[in-house]
Order: sequence, then C-alpha cells, then structure tokens
Amino acid sequence: MNYNPDPKHFNLNPLSPEIKEGISLITAVKNRKESFEEALKIWVTHEEIDEIIIVDWDSDESLAPVVEKYQNGKIFLANVKDQPKWVLSFAYNLATRLTTRSQILKIDADVQLLPDFFKIHQLVPGMFYSGNWKTARNENEAHLNGNVFLYRDDFFKVNGYNEFFKTYGWDDSDFFERLISTGLQRVDFNFDTLYHIPHKARTANQSPSGYLKNVSDEEWARQNIFINRYLASKLEKWSPWHSMLNFNIQLTDPHSCICQQTGDDLNIIAPDLIKEAEIMAMKDRIDELGFEIQPEIDYKISLEDMANLLEQLLAGEYDPGKLSNS
Repeated sequence: MNYNPDPKHFNLNPLSPEIKEGISLITAVKNRKESFEEALKIWVTHEEIDEIIIVDWDSDESLAPVVEKYQNGKIFLANVKDQPKWVLSFAYNLATRLTTRSQILKIDADVQLLPDFFKIHQLVPGMFYSGNWKTARNENEAHLNGNVFLYRDDFFKVNGYNEFFKTYGWDDSDFFERLISTGLQRVDFNFDTLYHIPHKARTANQSPSGYLKNVSDEEWARQNIFINRYLASKLEKWSPWHSMLNFNIQLTDPHSCICQQTGDDLNIIAPDLIKEAEIMAMKDRIDELGFEIQPEIDYKISLEDMANLLEQLLAGEYDPGKLSNS
C-alpha cells in the first residue's frame, strides 16, 4: 500500500490543479433519482456553496438530465461505470478526491439544506459538524447521522471512509471516531436546518448475506450496522497506509467526467471473519430484543441456529425446541 498524507495527492479533478478556499458540497447516489432531485433543487439556492460534486454510481438511469435542469455553473457530475453494487465508502472517497475547495460538506442525496444552514454552521479549525442519531428528535432525524461538514485536510488525514466496509452501516460512526482520534471536536448539526426525505430500501443495490430469509429491509440495515461495528473492532484502523480504490478520470465536458475503476480492490475481509461478524451481529440484535442465550449453548450455537432464533423472535414465534443445544 502506498502512503501519501499530502491532501493535494488526492486532487483528481481535471478542472483545477489546486485547492482553493471555499465550500464543496459532495454527494453520491445510485438510482434514487426522485429524492436526489428534491435535494438538488434546494442545494443550488445556497450561494455559500462554491461547487457541487455529484458521483452517479452507475445508476440504471443517468442522472445527467436532472443535473442539466439545475445546472448553475457550479455542478460537476462524475459518472462511474461498471459498478453494479452500491458501496458508500468507494463513492464518497471518490467524490472528495474530485473537490477543489478547502471545506467539504458531505450530504446524502436524500437530504435538503434548509435556510440559515451556513449561517448557523461555520467551520473553524479543530472541529467538524455532523448529524447524531443520539440527539435526533424523531426517527426521520436519526437518518441525518451520516452527514458531515469538515475541512478537506482533516478528511484525508484519516484517509476518508473505511473501504473495508462494502455494505450499509457504521461507516459514518467509524469515520467520526477516527476524526475525533486526531483531536477534532465533534459538534452536532442543528436539525432545524436539514431535512431527510423519507424513503425505504436502504440496502437496495447491495447483496445481503443469505442467512436471514424473511426479514425486512430495515432489519437488514440494522444487521449491517452490527456487522460493520464488529468488523471495525477487529480490523486494523483505516488510515493513509491503506490504498483507496483507483479510478481513471476522463473529462467529457467542463462539468462532467467518466470514472472507470483501475486495478483491484485491495481491502478484502477474510470470509471467516465475515462469518464471525454475522454471528456476533445476530447475537447483538437478539440481546437488543431482550432475549438472553444461555452460556452453556452460546459458544456452540451455529450461524443457522442463530438466524433461526432471530427470525422467530422478530416474528413473535419463538419456540425453544427449535434451538439446537448440541
């Protein structure tokens, strides 16, 4: 792996050879065209934003018509090809490398910026703003957790998002913890200045494991949070010593480019560790539901039995006789 802590090393934007003072809004999206448009039409009204970097992560239907509709001279669209599965860490690390301003506002493609956002949130060195599910006033506000406003240099000091994570969940918490470990102070967003557009299917365009057969998308999202949290506790901390996924960038016009992956993904987790994480995730979820697995069977329960128990508990059909003790 190549180590290069200089943030300029990550400036892949073919439009600019330098990083200027200002604010870059970044987002990445795959297929959520309707909610993306609802957010974009509000973003372009904020004069404080110097550029909007949009990564279209191989959507089934191009986002270019939507971008053209709201193009104000500040929007840059990166079209990523040949990526059938949504991977947040890949997409947002690429989006940040394409920025040309000193401050980064990472906003999910289903989040609107309301009036006074930039008046209330003004960055100063030594801190960053983020959402916080713990202080959310309702379930919808909890989905603002992953949004963050920080200095570009601070993003690259911790090497951005952890590319060992390929599924929904814990990527934001892992990122925030690493930022805090460098001495930065985390400050919560004022929730009156952001709005999450409700939608379902958070694990869409991903490939969840097959051990749970009859659970909702919301439950899979919960499982993925537990899985990635466990993996983060077992893996070496993501840092500039790890290599991000590489892309070839070809400018197509002054406001867009095509991005094609070059080389293999170097950040692969061993199958045995993934299985271990899946088992521990189900155990954590079972504990959360208020059920205690007896110590004498805890150490020898199989993945299949753990999945069976969790499905029964979620369905309200728990039968002790279906849990193997041998």
